[in-house]
Amino acid sequence: MIALAVSLLLAAAPQAYDAHPGKAHDEHAAAWFLEDPRNGSWCAFTSRTALNAKGKELDKADLEDTPVYAWLELKSGRIDAITVETMSEDAFTDDRYRFGPSGRIESLGRTGHYINDHWSTFFYQPDAKGHLVLPPEGRTIARALERNKNYTTYWLEWDRYDRLSEMPFASLISVSAGKTTVKPGCTAPAKPKVRAR
Repeated sequence: MIALAVSLLLAAAPQAYDAHPGKAHDEHAAAWFLEDPRNGSWCAFTSRTALNAKGKELDKADLEDTPVYAWLELKSGRIDAITVETMSEDAFTDDRYRFGPSGRIESLGRTGHYINDHWSTFFYQPDAKGHLVLPPEGRTIARALERNKNYTTYWLEWDRYDRLSEMPFASLISVSAGKTTVKPGCTAPAKPKVRAR
């Protein structure tokens, strides 16, 4: 099961992701991040070859937990988007954080599904305090889906990050004078500061 999940996360074949719109964004990645569930560390890669090598290492480890995978996209040296893929035994999410020129997260598009449910995308926006929240219309749609279609949306409440510094791999990213660099290698994750939802 884990071997299949890691293979799916790292597969380069676009046809494997036709039903999953977020995967296409990986083609424009400037760097990739991969969690090592064996010790909770995160690794950063600036080449797909290095990422695939780590993926093969994890694949051989016969892991109980599926690694979380992320990638960063730059625009004129600044962070444009970070996408974080999370998978459980029965659900999957693809969180696409869009950043503004100031470096703040402007929106989160969460595309996900529970086993056998269709893919859905919900958009979170910062509230007055900068916390990413699902607007009232999004909550209404989620409740209607669960009530009328027997659709499972518990993945909408999975952890999300209000700012770059809260992401568990943030210590591997440096932003200085408007330019972003990624430090290849592995480190223990930064302690997430995700507030209770």
